[in-house]
Amino acid sequence: MNIIFAFDKFKGSMTSLEAAEAAKNGIHLACGDIGIDEQTLRYITLPVADGGEGTVEAFLSSLGGKRLLCSVTPPHRHPKKDEEKVQAEYGILPDGTCVIEMAAASGLVLVPKAEQNPLFTSTYGTGEMILHALDHGATRFLIGIGGSATNDGGCGMAAALGARFYDVQGALIENPCGADLQRIARMDLSGMDPRIAACAFTACCDVDNPLCGEHGASSVYGPQKGADADAVRQLDCGLASLASLWHLSGCEKEGNAPLLTMPGAGAAGGLGAGIVAFLGGTLKSGIDAVLDAADPERYFSDHSLLLTGEGRLDSQTVYGKTVCGLLRRASRLGVDSMVFGGCIEPEAYALYGMGAVGLFALCDRPMTLDDSIKNGRTLLRERVRAAACSYFAGQRAGNQMYNDTHYAAERGHI
Repeated sequence: MNIIFAFDKFKGSMTSLEAAEAAKNGIHLACGDIGIDEQTLRYITLPVADGGEGTVEAFLSSLGGKRLLCSVTPPHRHPKKDEEKVQAEYGILPDGTCVIEMAAASGLVLVPKAEQNPLFTSTYGTGEMILHALDHGATRFLIGIGGSATNDGGCGMAAALGARFYDVQGALIENPCGADLQRIARMDLSGMDPRIAACAFTACCDVDNPLCGEHGASSVYGPQKGADADAVRQLDCGLASLASLWHLSGCEKEGNAPLLTMPGAGAAGGLGAGIVAFLGGTLKSGIDAVLDAADPERYFSDHSLLLTGEGRLDSQTVYGKTVCGLLRRASRLGVDSMVFGGCIEPEAYALYGMGAVGLFALCDRPMTLDDSIKNGRTLLRERVRAAACSYFAGQRAGNQMYNDTHYAAERGHI
């Protein structure tokens, strides 16, 4: 039997690979508990991600390649006025494809808590990463756009690549942030790096939110990045204004949905839309992009068991996150899937309808959040151990029932 470990990160507690190792230890203990010959099992670890943190690692683990570092402007700093830089890592796959996590340059984790406010953050550093990759010969880009600190529609990224933005008086807005979007009266894209025209860009989205409105980037994710109610309204109006400029400037592709309503356009504070508008890119589900590269189906069969999970199983899990993408593929081939999470919200029970045979919360007794995070590996190991014992016992009982029935049928007893 193939035992496939394909976990997303448990934020603050375990990486994808650390979770897989803890689950593997749980299977090992379960085999000893109920007398399963571990030699009959084949362990397979698939690093997965949905466009956020861990996306580069997932691709490099599946396909190989090299890592590069570049010095970029963090999201809360101005490239011309501040000297502070951060080191951002990205990957180049064997076929030359560049894999970038925008969070490495423009992520919320880079901004001190006291300075988190998407009115004053920019994707400029993400544009600097793209420039660095262009200088190293990249022409195909996969850009994971989860975990952002920004809500600038990708204007900062475009400015780093040579775009120019002006207010109604004709003054240059050097590093557009969320608060600047309503000030932009004109954009000039003629100065953007000419190499971009020969490149293909795909944004790997971990959500499918539109750009604006009740379910848009600002309303849903702005508060997580430090925006209060007034800031959310300002940001939403700014993105709507930017969408109008894109439309008037001919940035929308013929045959595509308008950027204002395109699913995924609101990812990363509108960077999804920005990659389409400024770079001529396309949007794709992050987990589908990673799974297409990892090709988990080659391990799926009637004798496979998938173990997956993430820190919190909730409504976002059900709508296109890592776990959902894995279940869709596994269920098509009749593979049993167990899903583990630090906690389980009621909305996550929809995963049973997607093929999960069990949902398991790691916290099996009263404990603080800090304790659950600190002890995540032990909790996951023991929860997998208990779940696997039940699963293997059920398999054994089912096989015995089949054998008894088959034996009786051969002898005409039934």
